[in-house]
Amino acid sequence: MRIIAGEWRGRKLGGPAPATRPTSDRVREAVFDLLQGRWEARGAVLDLFAGTGALALEALSRGAQRAVLVEVDPAALRVIRRNVAACGAGARVRLLGTDWRRALLRLEREGERFGIVFLDPPYRQGLLEEALRALAGREDRPAPLLEPGALLVAERARGEELPEGVGSFIRLDERRYGDTVVAILTRG
Repeated sequence: MRIIAGEWRGRKLGGPAPATRPTSDRVREAVFDLLQGRWEARGAVLDLFAGTGALALEALSRGAQRAVLVEVDPAALRVIRRNVAACGAGARVRLLGTDWRRALLRLEREGERFGIVFLDPPYRQGLLEEALRALAGREDRPAPLLEPGALLVAERARGEELPEGVGSFIRLDERRYGDTVVAILTRG
């Protein structure tokens, strides 16, 4: 694995922890191609199921100001720390080693806002839809963690369904890459 473009182009990243399924270089490149013209590399990025941290580090390499990475697996956290150090990104990265649900509540309490959110949860566990609903917020407080015009990049396994209009989100684009399906969503 490596950083594909930007400031850290070509920088090698450490491989996944045993329980981690990283986004391949090919899919990561395709994701950022899909984001081209839709997202200006500015502001903060949230990588909710960070794994190796590759998606957030790629966004930082391409100009995002800072990133919050959330990962609960201790082995994956060690990989992320090594990858952040390899890129010299420590000052721009906040790592939360906790469950994604707790992390969202904490970030909301702190008033954090994100222009892009990467969601690549373990496949076939229903976590993607649950996380999207949590990010959508409540009727009295819709999408409190998202900047206006924020984009969500949601990865799932081929054959794993993602209902139309989850929460207040609409699908802008969706592509299949082998066994991976990537959807780009925004608030409706």
